[in-house]
Formats: sequence, C-alpha cells, structure tokens
Amino acid sequence: MLGVATVDREGRLTGVSGTLAAMIRRPMADLRGSELASHLPVDAERLRQVLTGASASYETECRYLAAGEPRWGRVILAHALGSDGGGATLVLENITERRRTAQRLAAQHSVARILAESASLREAAPRILQAICECLEWDVGALWAVDGTIERLRFVQAWSAAGTNVPDSIARSQDMLARGEGLSGHTWSLGTPVWFKDFPNEAPMFVRGPVAAREGLHGAFAFPIAFGRKVLAVMDFFSHEVRKPDRDVLQMVLTFAKQIGQFVERKRVEDDLRSIAAQLTAAEDEERRNLARALHDSVGQTLTALQMELLRSSPAGENKTSLALVDQLIGETRSMTFELYPTMLDDLGLLPALHAFAERFSERTGVATAVSEVGDPVALSRTVANYLFRATRELLNNVAKHARATEALIAVHWTPASVRVSVSDDGIGFDPDEALAPERRRGLGLADLRERVRFLGGRFLMDSHAGRGSQVVMELPLGGSRA
Repeated sequence: MLGVATVDREGRLTGVSGTLAAMIRRPMADLRGSELASHLPVDAERLRQVLTGASASYETECRYLAAGEPRWGRVILAHALGSDGGGATLVLENITERRRTAQRLAAQHSVARILAESASLREAAPRILQAICECLEWDVGALWAVDGTIERLRFVQAWSAAGTNVPDSIARSQDMLARGEGLSGHTWSLGTPVWFKDFPNEAPMFVRGPVAAREGLHGAFAFPIAFGRKVLAVMDFFSHEVRKPDRDVLQMVLTFAKQIGQFVERKRVEDDLRSIAAQLTAAEDEERRNLARALHDSVGQTLTALQMELLRSSPAGENKTSLALVDQLIGETRSMTFELYPTMLDDLGLLPALHAFAERFSERTGVATAVSEVGDPVALSRTVANYLFRATRELLNNVAKHARATEALIAVHWTPASVRVSVSDDGIGFDPDEALAPERRRGLGLADLRERVRFLGGRFLMDSHAGRGSQVVMELPLGGSRA
C-alpha cells in the first residue's frame, strides 16, 4: 500500500492522497496544511536538504502512530521544484507486517539463544523480558513464579525500557498475587495468554489497573509458562500505547511458553540428578571411609601385632623372611587404605592429602609431581573435598598410563565462591574430542569425570595438543551445588 503527498518548501503537506490519509488515519482536510514532521518522525535536516534542493532524495524507515496505534512505514522524499522554488514529493509505504514479522523472528531467536546460554529461569528471566520488550516494542515486562506451597504468584523480576519513566513499583505494585488476581493471576487462572488493548479502561478491577492508568500504560498482555497442564510462572508486559491484540504474537508466545516450560522442567530434572549424584558420591565416600577404617583398625593393627610377636619370639632374627612378608603386607595395607580414603583428608584437608598423594605418585611412577596453591584456603564440604581428591588421583593415574610425561603439576586456586583444581603434564597430549567420544575413550574416564563435575554444579575444561602436554581443570562451587 502506497500513500502519496506533496510537501511545500516549509515542510507542510499540500496535496494528499486518500490512501495516505487512511494510512495515517487522519481526514484529508486535517492533513492539508499540517507539518509533515507532526505525522512522520523524519530527520529534520535531511528533510530540509530535500525541500531546498540541496539533496535529491531521502529514504528512511520510521515508526509512527496512526490514531494511537503503532505502525511502520518506508518514507521516500524526492525534491520537486515548486512555485516557491522548492518542495518535495512524499511516498509512504506500509511495512508494518514485514517489520512485525522480523521482530517476531528476532524475539524467537533471542529467547532460544538465552535459554541455551542460561543455567536457570532466574538467570534467563531479565534477558528474556528485555528481548521480548525490545523486539516487540513493549515498555515493561515482569516475571511471576507460582509458589505451589501457598498457591500464590510471587514476583521474581522486572525489566523496563530506558526513558520510560515507569518506576519499578509499576511492575511489582504487589509482590504476591492470588489465582485470578490481577493480570498475571487472571492469566494463571485461565492457563492461556491474555491481551488488553487498553488495560486501565478494559480491566479497572485488576490491582494494577489504577496504577497503569496513573502512569499512562495502556496495552497489556500476559502468557503462562507451563509444563504439561501445570502452570509454573507468568510473564506480563505493558505499553504506553494502545495495542490491538496481535494473533501472531499470541501464537508466538505459546511457543515461548512451551520452550520456557520445557527449560524449567529440564533444569528441575538436572537439579534432581545433581542432588542424587551428590548423595551417591557421599554414600560412596562413606563406604570408602568405613572400609579404610576397617582395614586400618582390623587388618593393619593385626599385622602390626603379628610383626611385634615375631620380633619378640625371635630376637636373634630367625624369622627374617616372615618379618619381611609382614612388613610388605603392612605397607600394602597402608597404601590400600590411602587409596580407598586418606584419613588426612578429613583431619587436615585437601591440600595435605594432595601433597601426600603427589609424593607417593612420584615415587611409584617416576613422574615428578608438584602441588601449587593460589588464594586463601576456604573450608570445603566433605563432598567437594572428597570428589576433587579422587578426580585428581584419577587424572594423575591417566597421566601415568597414557601421557609418557616426566613432570606433572596439581594447581589449586581458591576464591570466596569456588575452588579450582587443575592437573597438567608435559606429555604427548591427546585429542579432547576423541577422548570424550563414547566409542574411543580408551579408558581415560574423562567423560565420567566431566559429567560428575557438571552434576555437582561445576565446570570441567580440557586443553591439550599433540606433543605439547595437557591440562584438565575442575571448578566446583564451595557448596557442591549450583548457587
């Protein structure tokens, strides 16, 4: 659809087509003699250049209001010599649908990307609210989560466009809503998207209706986030402009609702698995602790008693062979006890246990192994300390088996929120992708280590190149789970 008009040297509309009047939604009589800039937000300097002949033409895309409703148009201005020595011909093309299609696609891509990059809905929410507001031209957005224990919607987060002068209290005039209360409670109750063209006038009974009227907010819509038939949260949005219901947007937010609902459920399952993994790790550690204690208290002490009895009964040393065997058994029992669970891990902490293991590892394999530390040590939970020790031991055993290394380093880096342990060597290196491939792991166990770190809420990184050694980094939050 194209609308045409002529513009005089002063920037006033003269001849106006009926199509242009319909596009701007003003009577032709009102348009004639009015300033072009009062209807279309064109650049004043570029307009002046075209009107005076300093520039032959000017083309732009702009957003304008037609009877209060937002539209997009492509404006073409071409210089035309008038009786007063200047002027222009105006052509306006309606590109509203094209623009809205692009906006919807941008919103879909943004939301999908944000969900892929986020660890939780709370982390993703402000970016999703901003993406929807900016892509679809809404001024305020808010997230409300269903609290199933008290059957209420709790306010989580809000976002508002810069310069909207909408205080935070608009988005959260109430921190909690009952089912059916307010726009979001109404949406929760219905379980479907809701749209109001002019919210204060159409829904004055809602709790934020008077507040919206006072702040000049008109258009409003909300949609539920659900998994299956269970509503998990609600997002609502407000605009200063009157906004007619858009079927395409409503259809699109149904896709958003499904995506976000699946994201929330997936993260819930991951949290459950992480919790189970932590419990299994703790149970396994307890079994190892009990077995190590039993070996030390029972087998170890019995062997020590036997050694003392042999020494007492044969002071002249006739039982040298038996004593040597007992001494060997005592050493092997101590090594087995340490491998199962080093008691110093509980008594002295992670660093002393790593130092002790590095010393034993160097003696056993010939790979010179050192331990370094950066930062101020922080008390670790038993789960984190136990896992990091066992994972470090597994990584060094891999170095001994596969790396052909001469030196290795265990580096511990402390922060107030996390502990990071890296194991590096000067060996032949490996291909990380190949090592993680299910069919070509070659017993390295790196995939299992990575998954366990992720289940405990941490990060697992690998860096290796052929002939240049390797480094594996494990970072865990101090609580052993995601914050």
